[in-house]
Amino acid sequence: MYLQGVSTRKVTEIIQELFPGQTISAATVSKCAQELDGDFNEWRNRKIDPISILYLDATYIKVRGSGIVHDWAVLIAVGVDSETGRKRIIGVSASLSEAEEHWSNFFKSLMARGMNRPTLVVSDSYVGIRGAVAKTLTGVPWQRCQFHFQQNAQSYVTSKRLKSFIAGEIRAIFNSGNREAAEKRTAMAVSLFREKKQDKLADWLEENIEQCLTIIDCPAEVQRYIRTSNIMECVNSQLKRRTRLISVFPSEASLLRLMTARLMDLSDEWEGNSGRAYISPEKLAVIAEVLKSAAPQPTPNIAE
Repeated sequence: MYLQGVSTRKVTEIIQELFPGQTISAATVSKCAQELDGDFNEWRNRKIDPISILYLDATYIKVRGSGIVHDWAVLIAVGVDSETGRKRIIGVSASLSEAEEHWSNFFKSLMARGMNRPTLVVSDSYVGIRGAVAKTLTGVPWQRCQFHFQQNAQSYVTSKRLKSFIAGEIRAIFNSGNREAAEKRTAMAVSLFREKKQDKLADWLEENIEQCLTIIDCPAEVQRYIRTSNIMECVNSQLKRRTRLISVFPSEASLLRLMTARLMDLSDEWEGNSGRAYISPEKLAVIAEVLKSAAPQPTPNIAE
C-alpha cells in the first residue's frame, strides 16, 4: 500500500479496520519496504537491450541528510527498444545535483549494463546533460527539446504583447519541414525580432536554434515523437503524484526505493501494453537513415 501511494497513517487505519486492535508504525512500514530492496537493485542493474532513442530528464525531490534538507536530483533515462519500438525506463539514479559529473556517471552505469550507442538523444538544454552527452556519448546526434526551447525563448522577450507573436515565429521554424526551409524561416525570424527591438532574443536564436533542428529532415509524422522530451514530463508527473504525500524523504535510500518502485510499475505498463509500439520499428529505421545521411551535427555546446 505504501509503494502504491497510501500514507503510513492510512495504512494504519486500514490495518485496524481489517484486524481490530492491531497497529502498524511508520518504522514497520519502512522495514517492510526495505525487504524489497533486493528486487529493486536487481531491476536497476538489469541488462539493457538495444535501444534507438534515448530520452533524458531529472526531477528534484527534497531529502533530509545530516539534519539539513537538500533538493536531490532524480536522473531518469527512457529508451525506445530497437526491435519492438516500445518505450521503457532503462535507468534511474539519485544525485545531489544535475552536474555534468553526475550525468556522466549515470551514462557510464547505463553503458556498463550493456546500453548501446543510440541513434538519437533527446533532452532539454541543461548544461550538465549537454556536457555529459558530448563527452560520454561522443558523436551521437542530440535533439534539444523544442518545447523547452520555446519556454527559454520567452525569457528574452522584453514586451508581453510580443510573446505570442514570437512563439508563433519559432514554431514556424520547427514546422518548416526541411533544413533549407528552416534556415530561411530562421533568417526571417531574426530579422523580424531585430525590427521589433528584440536584439538579445535574435542573437540567442541564431546561436542556439541549430540544436533544435537535428531531426528537421525527418518526415513530419516521425518528428512528433522525437522533437520534444515531453515523454519525460509524463514520467516526472507520475513521480510527483506519488511523492506529494511525503514532503521530505528521510534518506537517499528511501527516495531511491520509492522512485524505483513507481518507475518499475510504469515501465512494466509500457512494455506490456499489448505489444503496442511507441515508435514503430519502421519509423525508427527512417530516423536512423535520415540522421545517417544528414550533414554532421555539432555536439551539444555547453555554453549558452
